[in-house]
Amino acid sequence: MLLKIFDSRRLPVTLLILFYLATYILPLGSRQMIRPDEFRYAEIPREMLASGNWITPKLVDVRYFEKPALGYQLTALSFKYFGENAFALRLPSALAVGITALLLFRLLKTNSSDPRLPVLATGIYLLCGLVYGVGTFAVLDSQLTAALTLTIGFFYFAWSARTRLATAAWLAAVGAATGAAFLLKGLLAFAVPTVVIVPFLLWQKEWKKIFVYPWLPFAAALLVALPWALAIHHQEPDFWRYFIEEEHFNRFTGNTYDRDPEPFWYFIPVLLGGMLPAGLYCTAAWMGWKRELFRRPLYRFLLCWAVLPFLLFSASSCKLGTYILPCFPPLAALIAAGTLEAFRLRPGSARKILDITFKSLGLLLAALAVIATVGLIVWRFIPALPELYGKWNLFPYLTLLALLAWGVALIRSRRWTAPVQSAVFLFGMAPAIVFGLNAVPDIALGDKATAVGIRQCLEEIPVRRGDIILVDRGTLQATAWLLKRTDLVLIGKPGELQYGLNNYPEYASRWYKEEETDKLLAASHPGSRLFITLRNLKKKPLPPDWAAEQVVTRNGISVIRF
Repeated sequence: MLLKIFDSRRLPVTLLILFYLATYILPLGSRQMIRPDEFRYAEIPREMLASGNWITPKLVDVRYFEKPALGYQLTALSFKYFGENAFALRLPSALAVGITALLLFRLLKTNSSDPRLPVLATGIYLLCGLVYGVGTFAVLDSQLTAALTLTIGFFYFAWSARTRLATAAWLAAVGAATGAAFLLKGLLAFAVPTVVIVPFLLWQKEWKKIFVYPWLPFAAALLVALPWALAIHHQEPDFWRYFIEEEHFNRFTGNTYDRDPEPFWYFIPVLLGGMLPAGLYCTAAWMGWKRELFRRPLYRFLLCWAVLPFLLFSASSCKLGTYILPCFPPLAALIAAGTLEAFRLRPGSARKILDITFKSLGLLLAALAVIATVGLIVWRFIPALPELYGKWNLFPYLTLLALLAWGVALIRSRRWTAPVQSAVFLFGMAPAIVFGLNAVPDIALGDKATAVGIRQCLEEIPVRRGDIILVDRGTLQATAWLLKRTDLVLIGKPGELQYGLNNYPEYASRWYKEEETDKLLAASHPGSRLFITLRNLKKKPLPPDWAAEQVVTRNGISVIRF
């Protein structure tokens, strides 16, 4: 059986699976959680589990209407079966990348006669820096990308199906995936597939299908989305007004409480940087992007899929780099197709370009590994510098050794066949990723690893029974997650809780402006007040009338007892 798995025909797919498991799944729990996103996307599902209310998203028991509930529900399920930890928190994102990669592989395998295309495209997709970074981080963009990829990919299966029954089945699947995407992030579930599918059908001169295809998917999407949509309306009648008005219209046309409008070109450097290192295949792929390639329906479809959502997201005022993640599956396919076409049309030139590209990358990696190793050794012998690692932590040195080995292999890869060279490039980074995630020191994360500082501070100033816990917006989510408490009192700007705190009077005692804090501190209470804050006490000391009893600062976090 083992020999069958590793035979020459199955080996590329086996390497893809092993790479995904080794780099996306196994290291998920090996690094600290990062504020604010990871603690937010941990705390809301934790509260779902604790309260039993899986309908209304709440953060520290305050209504939180920025997104529908499906993403939080998936994480809550992960917590239920794998425990409330970093691995379970990030698992839905990593699984979503796997689903996206599987659909991409299947789409290309079914619609291409070149067996190399699905393997190369999937490998490029998994090795894109933005895909990896988001896919091993606790945000909902990878889940949305998976749902949109299923929606758009299922449409192509429906369009290319040979029977009416198969077309209808695939269209129903389109609707189910659309409903799931809607429950993750709202109307983007309809907007993104529309800007892909309509231009593609027009390009194919099949405009009549624009009026025929939508009805079955729309009905299926309603079946998936309507139960929760009605349930949240019953529990929280203001949800849909806020979600559509603030999270769609205002974000697209203006700004929000924490985000200013960005220029139209904002996503261009994000795209170029996010494609690395796999995007280096573009050095050869451009030679294959000829007119003949886009006479084939599959590549026309992929071009619409890659370019038009990118323009849609660029037209929005409020932008985050993760928004363009749905463009990466078709982009990976186009890069792979262009590379293979370049090898077919101009094999000598394509191979020479990739040889130079991989050798340059190898030299850079080898040089950086050597310099970093020397730097780590020198660091240990300078007493004035802070300790980065424990005495026996070998992971930083293993990481640098793996980078050096990968670099040397890339330098020598010009002597090997093109498939072996690609395998070294695509999968040779796996050891460096695995070791590297275990080599990130807490000190390098600073106060972003909020839980580290809070734990250290609370060892010296422990929480007593009856204490009132005060937080600022920077420590809110992490404190709730660590202490498993939702009765926190927010001091200062409300941030993402602005809507809930301003619109529901039952939260009046949960939020004080900084100038009002003295009233809270002066009020009689049997317990003390514990303020957990990111405030830099050297640059912005506490007001003298706050009368602090104890102050401890660790890793950028301060805990003050009043």
